[in-house]
Amino acid sequence: MIHLARVDGKIEDQEKIALSKMIGNLDEFTNTEKEKLFEVMNVPTLPELTKEDVTFSTKERAEEVLSHMNELSIADGEIEPAEKALIEKIKSMI
Repeated sequence: MIHLARVDGKIEDQEKIALSKMIGNLDEFTNTEKEKLFEVMNVPTLPELTKEDVTFSTKERAEEVLSHMNELSIADGEIEPAEKALIEKIKSMI
């Protein structure tokens, strides 16, 4: 989801708020894992996504992530073409 927020080159304030809420609600993650996600939001360049990055434990989990990505893509009030393209790319990799 961080890739999605940064696909247009910057994370808008509304996207930061939405990401923070999503990360905070990851009950199955430890606080250390959550902190790492917050740190990734601030790195200058994200690595290219791999199939391993978009491999989920179940089909339901993958659908949940895609749903969250759609929510995040409209958090700033508009869906950018690059955001839509990244979601489609991830769907094709799952």
